[in-house]
Amino acid sequence: MEPIITKRIITYNCLYPTGNDNLEELLKVIPSASAIEQASYILVQKTALTIDKDEHSLFYQMFPFMDSALVLDLCSYINTHNSSEYEYIDKVALHILIDSILANHNNITGNITDSKEIFSNFIKAYFICCDIHLSLNENTLFEISSEQELFQTYLEEKLKYNDIDFKKDYRFEMLKLCYFLQFLDNDSQYSEWLNIFLKERYLKRWDYYPYFLVTHYCSSMIYEKGATCSFELESDKYYAYHLINAMVVNPMDYRGSTDFIGIRHKPIYHKEGFRYVIMSTNFFIDKFFQSFLFDFANVLSKYSRTTNISGYVPLKRFVGEEFIEKHFFYNIIRDCFSTYKLYDGNELKYILQEGEPDFYMRKGNKIFIFEFKDILLDSKTKHSGDYDTIEKELKEQFVLSTIDKHSGKIKKHPQRKGATQLLYTIENKLPKILSEIDRTESISGYTIYPIIVYTDRNLSIEGVNYIIANAFNEHKGNYKIAEEYRLKPLTMISLEEITLLEDYFVREQLILEDLLETYFQFDDKMPFSKLMVRCAMKQGYQHEMPHRFQCLLDNMKELDS
Repeated sequence: MEPIITKRIITYNCLYPTGNDNLEELLKVIPSASAIEQASYILVQKTALTIDKDEHSLFYQMFPFMDSALVLDLCSYINTHNSSEYEYIDKVALHILIDSILANHNNITGNITDSKEIFSNFIKAYFICCDIHLSLNENTLFEISSEQELFQTYLEEKLKYNDIDFKKDYRFEMLKLCYFLQFLDNDSQYSEWLNIFLKERYLKRWDYYPYFLVTHYCSSMIYEKGATCSFELESDKYYAYHLINAMVVNPMDYRGSTDFIGIRHKPIYHKEGFRYVIMSTNFFIDKFFQSFLFDFANVLSKYSRTTNISGYVPLKRFVGEEFIEKHFFYNIIRDCFSTYKLYDGNELKYILQEGEPDFYMRKGNKIFIFEFKDILLDSKTKHSGDYDTIEKELKEQFVLSTIDKHSGKIKKHPQRKGATQLLYTIENKLPKILSEIDRTESISGYTIYPIIVYTDRNLSIEGVNYIIANAFNEHKGNYKIAEEYRLKPLTMISLEEITLLEDYFVREQLILEDLLETYFQFDDKMPFSKLMVRCAMKQGYQHEMPHRFQCLLDNMKELDS
């Protein structure tokens, strides 16, 4: 297993072991609107840091606004500890701070940077939130001795706040959103759904929605003076107010929570006039597609007699089956690997009738069998902090389903999922594919690569592939795999990384089978997505704009007028 880099954080208890400052009391005297903007600004600055820059300078820039006593206390602590071991700005703690300010919101006016006393109280409140963050973690990585214990604890703790810690890529979410809206618009049946939504949101055309989101995100993150969290609406963009209102938090009825559900649903704060603050860029990016579906479902459910959509669950099922899998996933695989022999699930089902894989791909004697899973780990599992619970849920979703989700009862007949679906396909369906669909009589032996493609970024955490691959190996003995099949280990692959690296696969700067063989030489606790990005960077990849996304941006330019 690769070394896991961990950092300590400075907390209030570190600075003041006998201190008695109270978070709620501190927030009572701090102007809420200004504090939210400042905390959001620090968060977006931390998110925007490039790999070649550290956060220390960002932290030190705040010293002139603090009183001398707090500066001395901070300098004393930093000088007596190894600064390289510390993360000075903690994203989770900043989310806790914003959540706490909203829950204790006041109408005090003024800017917190105008008073050193007030700003120092703001910083102390942040450090208290760092203590709260640590208190939510039952284990500390610095007290672990064995590799296995480190791996398990890392997965337990990382999963809780992975969607905050990692920098989400707006391009992938925007691609999904635009293609989904296009998909609806081009279908005679589903275009009516889109028309209903547009009418409810006072939009004349569907591309106003993604245009609004991407322009305001880019204007905050790509700013001449550096990343900022604030933006102003143009008074003549009437449709923007309706879109914004669906994302603006109401502090008057806000309730704090450890999973930040309030900020997730409403990631924008209305400061004053036409000025708004993006409190969390990651949660704002979620609005691009994931949260859009919640919004879309709420609108469609009002017209359920017409749409047959009664809420989020049936809509999510439809999107997963009809759009994400059969449209988005199919097209990405076809475009990335156009030189391979390709058959999607629809084509295979016509011959196989049932039990077909989601995608089949062959190059010479190398066969790739795909199962696609548009599954989100539930909040209860992510925040459990318990390895056994996480492992059980992963196996339930990706290996063998044994529990009925509705009744909670054990199923009489467990249902194959992901890993066991692949084994079943290889045993029972692959011979028919090779004899009736992709006839290859001249080839005597095959190398089989079983692959699960997923959409939930949380599955890219170290250890997830290890759990599923081990379960695959455990169940392998229950299936009669033909001797001519050289079965490789199961690999979990992120659809996001495949999509963003599409240009490199098209130019064959990345070759899937070579990547997989390289991966098998490493410890499979490492996510495959990390290996793909590393190999792409060796080919010159610098997170540049993919051709597919650039085309979307070019099509949006006409909306500037």
